Amino acid sequence: MQEVKIVVSYLLFVLFLGCSGNLVIEQDRVLDEKSVITQNMRSDALVVGVGEYKNNIRPLDGVKKDLLNIKRLFHYLNINNITTLKNEKATLQDVRKAFNSYINSNNNRKGNIFVFYYSGHGIQVIDKNDDEKDKKDEATALYDLVLDKNDFIKGGVLLDDELAYILSNIKSKKILIFDKCHSGSSHRGDKPYIKSIGGEYQLSTEFLNEIGKNIKHKKSLKNFVIFSATKDDEDAEDSPLGGLFTNSFIDGILHKKGDINKDGKITVSELESFCTTNISHLAITILNRYKETNLKGNFNPCFSPVEIREETLSNIFNFNFKLN
Repeated sequence: MQEVKIVVSYLLFVLFLGCSGNLVIEQDRVLDEKSVITQNMRSDALVVGVGEYKNNIRPLDGVKKDLLNIKRLFHYLNINNITTLKNEKATLQDVRKAFNSYINSNNNRKGNIFVFYYSGHGIQVIDKNDDEKDKKDEATALYDLVLDKNDFIKGGVLLDDELAYILSNIKSKKILIFDKCHSGSSHRGDKPYIKSIGGEYQLSTEFLNEIGKNIKHKKSLKNFVIFSATKDDEDAEDSPLGGLFTNSFIDGILHKKGDINKDGKITVSELESFCTTNISHLAITILNRYKETNLKGNFNPCFSPVEIREETLSNIFNFNFKLN
């Protein structure tokens, strides 16, 4: 009988050790998974540039250089997974598809970063859902932008309402960089270096219905940063060397010129101040080199939201780059 008790006790002891071992293994597995998530934080970018348009929209000379330069900056910031859509590859459907590809990927999760950069024409259209104080929606003009004879837009623009809905489905931190006119909340001109399609436009009923199908319901946008070339009522400028804003934005970070107070850090507000000043200086430099450009350089970058103005670029991009 005593031997039976000893055997049972031994078996219970072994069983306890086995269960404890499993608990340790499970805990280790959880810690390992957390460690993997931390170590595998990643940054992805969608870069869109349209300098040549399908339907007699005035071309922009500097967009090609913008794309080359911004990707150089992104590599410096350790953003190495970059999807690029340029000219005929940057239709509205192409851009929607690229966004959806990211949204449905495993990279779309908290802790990661998603960057969207656009260089090209900006356009304003009459607001139809009364969510804009100025009664105008801002839109990104893509390769297949088409206007009918009555100046109704029949397709090819990414309306700010649709963009906001798309971004609301991205869980990663969202960093938006716009080098276009009317970009503060996101053809026919006689000013060749203004990045705006002049005039006041409306969306056709058919196109409005198409957009409506892609916006199922409104969501609040969280965890985002916007670096815009202009306020909603301003025109950004292109040049043979690329957009004035893109050049200044890159110069402020890549060449450390945005560190205005020389403390070894660049804050969002410092970068905005540098870009505002540098755009004017850059316009004069380019005008002296290319007399026909007629650049003014009098537009103001607009960075938001207000809460991030004193954050450093290191925190924004989650990358510890040194300024000395």
